Amino acid sequence: MKYRLYLLAFIVFSVATTVFGDSTSQLADNPIITDQNIEQVTQLALFGRGAIREMAYSPDSQTLAVATFVGIWLYDVDAIDTPPRYLEVGLAWDMAYSPDGRFIAVTPNGDNVQVWNLETGQSVVTLEGHTDWVTSVAYSPDGQFIASGSSDNTVRVWDAITGETVFVLEGHTDRVNSVAYSPDGLFIASGSDDESVRVWDMTTGETKFILNERGDKVNSVAYSPDGQFIAIGTEDDNLEVWNAQTGELETVFARHNDYVLYDVAYSPDGQSITAVSGYGYLGLWDAQTGEAQFTSQLRNETVNRVAYSPDGRFIATAYYDGTIWFTDNETNRSTLAYEGHLLDVKAAIYSPDGQFISVGFSEGTVKILNAQTGENTLTLERVGGAINSIAYSPDGQFIIAGLNDDTVRIWDTERGINRAILIGHADDVTAVTYSPDGQFIASGGEDKAILVWNAQAPNALILNLVGHKEAIDSLTYSPDGQFIASGSADKTVRIWDAQTGETKFVLDGHTQAISGLAYSPDGQFITSASGDGTVRIWDVQTGESSLVIEIGGVWARSVAYSPDGQFIVIGSGDDTVQVFDSQTGELKLVLRGHTSDVTSVAFSPDGRFILSGSMDGTARMWGVANN
Repeated sequence: MKYRLYLLAFIVFSVATTVFGDSTSQLADNPIITDQNIEQVTQLALFGRGAIREMAYSPDSQTLAVATFVGIWLYDVDAIDTPPRYLEVGLAWDMAYSPDGRFIAVTPNGDNVQVWNLETGQSVVTLEGHTDWVTSVAYSPDGQFIASGSSDNTVRVWDAITGETVFVLEGHTDRVNSVAYSPDGLFIASGSDDESVRVWDMTTGETKFILNERGDKVNSVAYSPDGQFIAIGTEDDNLEVWNAQTGELETVFARHNDYVLYDVAYSPDGQSITAVSGYGYLGLWDAQTGEAQFTSQLRNETVNRVAYSPDGRFIATAYYDGTIWFTDNETNRSTLAYEGHLLDVKAAIYSPDGQFISVGFSEGTVKILNAQTGENTLTLERVGGAINSIAYSPDGQFIIAGLNDDTVRIWDTERGINRAILIGHADDVTAVTYSPDGQFIASGGEDKAILVWNAQAPNALILNLVGHKEAIDSLTYSPDGQFIASGSADKTVRIWDAQTGETKFVLDGHTQAISGLAYSPDGQFITSASGDGTVRIWDVQTGESSLVIEIGGVWARSVAYSPDGQFIVIGSGDDTVQVFDSQTGELKLVLRGHTSDVTSVAFSPDGRFILSGSMDGTARMWGVANN
């Protein structure tokens, strides 16, 4: 399989939606972040394209729109390797092209629908009225109306030009997951978690039929091109076809490998139905007989979405691991079109010299990027399970990672080759760190154990630190290497003597799990971030809490100090990056841009940039823009 490394090597700047391949001029000579300029800190760069939520072909089949956690990417189907156009809409939960291809209706992170003009790249109207998350959207065949389904249990129909509400369709008793117009525009079908499909008459706004009495949550609905039938995919792996004229069940297709059906679609000629499900299965059936024509498992990953090209040539599938595949509808041959829409960022860290950024993704990939240009210089050899934590050796020659296969892996950063596997944990390894002199590696896991290894002789176990009662979530050495600090789901921080393994302090005070730890640069304080919504600063001489910072009742997921110790940066569960004065606890700055939990934060070694990684599948660089 060929990795197109350069496709992730781009930077999107907040001052425009232009995609840049080289950012040297923008990231050169930026000033150090200080108390005098901290209010000028802004997003400078975006690394990654976000995890995939939805896909749709343009009406002319020339463009594939991919909706992700950070926006919509418009790929040229015939040149998918070229950088796509980017619409900075934020988290795009669902989307639909207008029939003329000039607009995209998108459901961003919230209770509204936005309509974007594709020529100008601007939002032209916002549809407001839902009272909860909007989950699905569809254009009427004539482009005059937009239908949206929501977690408020309603379907709303809007005038696509004015944004005025035409109908509020009430009847579902749970979240509406999917909406589809009939080809003549006279009816809307909606599928819901209330285990039903409702067919609504668009002349009256009344329910015509209630389909699906089999007791399964409905994830997807699709009309046949002639409007005679409705296909539905359910939570319990049922693919059914109903008569849209009579409301009667026509066919129950063979079960799709006993996995949840996430999406269904008719071929443009109506002859076939395709569906995708958990663990990578793509299925194709004869729409008339229900006979299986083709089944494929391209990846051992959940398939999020499926889309037919309007000309019927290809079936596009988007997988949970961030890959997009094209399947030829005549030969049933599948090819990898693109990989790069990676999942959660577990860690985003600077190399010790600040020249590189390493980003670890939950699905097992580590990308090494040039910190000045954003160029993807290396992808580490993928081995083992999902990545939970990564760390550089002090000389920058190695990267270690804690994985879900109970191992610690060591790669060299020159060639990206896996050099060693440390085996000793009995469960997922969730935290890893190097000693400041590079002689030792410490790892912590779900097995409650902290293991200390000789970094020069891999698998030479030196210490087993026992004391925590729950999983280890964070680890760090003191700057002088004399102590190891550990944070656990047991709500405590422990400080251990790195030579003897004896416990020096047990720091009590948090009421939820400890998710992040950081020593102050002078080693006098240890700072802990917790699910209780606080960050505590502890005096390492006394073991007492000297300062408690409240971050607004949300999970404090990650924490780091500025090189001079003046600031503490916190990644939170409300998608923000927050910067505080380390002495007073005063809030200095809130950085917004991520669309999911911020799981990792770091200052660059020179103090000029803040780096953040998020479950939205991106890393972002923040700093004071130069002139």
